[in-house]
Amino acid sequence: MADAEAVLERAEAAENVRERLVDPLNLLGAHGVQSTSRAPAGAMRLHCNFRRLAMTGRAWTGRDATALRAALRLTTESFARRLAVAPRTVAGWAEKPGAVPRAAVQRALDDAYAAAPAQARARFAELASPEGPTAPQFFRVAMAVVTRGPDVLLVRRRADNSGIVYGWPAGTVKPGEEPAAVAVRETLAETGVSCAVRAHLGGRVHPVTGVHCDYFACSYEAGEALNRDEAENEGVLWAPVREVTDWIPRGAIFPPVMAALEASMSEGKPAIASAVVVRDGRLLLARRREREGSVLWVLPGGAIEAGETAEGAAVREALEETCLTVAAREVLGSRVHPATHREMHYVACDVIAGDARVGDPEEHDAVEWVPIADLPQFVPLGFFPAVQERLDAELAAR
Repeated sequence: MADAEAVLERAEAAENVRERLVDPLNLLGAHGVQSTSRAPAGAMRLHCNFRRLAMTGRAWTGRDATALRAALRLTTESFARRLAVAPRTVAGWAEKPGAVPRAAVQRALDDAYAAAPAQARARFAELASPEGPTAPQFFRVAMAVVTRGPDVLLVRRRADNSGIVYGWPAGTVKPGEEPAAVAVRETLAETGVSCAVRAHLGGRVHPVTGVHCDYFACSYEAGEALNRDEAENEGVLWAPVREVTDWIPRGAIFPPVMAALEASMSEGKPAIASAVVVRDGRLLLARRREREGSVLWVLPGGAIEAGETAEGAAVREALEETCLTVAAREVLGSRVHPATHREMHYVACDVIAGDARVGDPEEHDAVEWVPIADLPQFVPLGFFPAVQERLDAELAAR
C-alpha cells in the first residue's frame, strides 16, 4: 500500500506542473493585496514571496508547506488531518524541503492558506522568505526557565491549535536583539517577575510550532508572579520543580532544560558515589528498607564526603554497606538521577576480599549477587547507559 502511494505521489508531482492553474498573484488579490505600494509590510513580503514562486514557475514545496504549518501553529498530526494526508507525509516535507507535493495536496495547501487568518498569513510571509524558515531574524523566540528555590515559573497559554497549555515565559527576538536580554525583558512583561540569566541551555526548532527557540536558565530576583499579558496567557504560577512533568509532559521538555531542572533539585545536597561491582556475571545490589521514590534495589553507595573523591567514596561505601573490600577501576559516568534527583557518580570496582552481607542493617535488609540477565526483575527502570554498557560487556565476555 505504501509503495502504491509513493508511485502515485511521484506521478501526481510530475503532473502538477500542468495542472496547477492558480496564479499566486491573483490569490493575493483575493485576500485584499492589490498593490505593494499600498499594502502593509507583512502583505508586501507575502506578495514578494508569491512573486518568487510565480517567476520560478514552481508550486508548493516541502519547505513552503512546512512554513505554512508553522504559521498556522498546527502539530504535524493536525496539519495532516487538515490536508487529508498521512502525518509521515507532513514530517517528510521538513526532511526534504525541496519535495513537491502531489496535485491534490497542492490544492489543499491553497485552501489552507486561503482560509488562514491574517496573522497566520503574516507569519507565513516571514517564514517562507528566501532566507528560509529558520533564518535568525524570523520567529526566533527566547524562553526563560526561571527557578526560585524548589519552584519553577510557568505560564498557562490561552487555547490555540498547538496543544501547548503550560510553558516558560517567552518573547520574540527581533533583528539586532540579544536573546538573553529578551528572555529577561519578556519574563518581566508577562509575569511581573524580575530574573537574571545564569546560563544559555541551548536552542532548537520547536517540534510543535516550528519556531527556533533559545532557552535560558534564570534565577529569580524580585517581583510577585502575576498574569500581565491576559491576551496571550490565562495565568501564571510557581510550580514545584519535582512536579513540573505534571504540567508539561517530560517528552515535550527540551532535554537540556530537563537536565538543568533536575540539577537544581540536587543543589545543596551532597553528590552520591555508587559502586558497580560485578563478579562471575553477577552484579552486587542492596535492598533498601524503605523505597526512595520508586527505587528499592540499588547499587552500594552513599554521599561523597568533603575532600573525598567519587572513587574513594564508592570503595568506602561498598565496605560499609556490603562488608566487601573493593578497588576502584574507573568512573563510568555521572548524571542527575531521574527518580531521586541527586547528582550521581558511577564507579566500576573489583572485589579484593570479603563475603557480601548486610553491613548497614538500618538502611538495607538484604544484599544479593544478581545475575546480569535477571536485573530487569530487580531494577525495572534500568540503569544509567554507561553502567548498562559495562554490564552488557561483562555478559558478552562470558
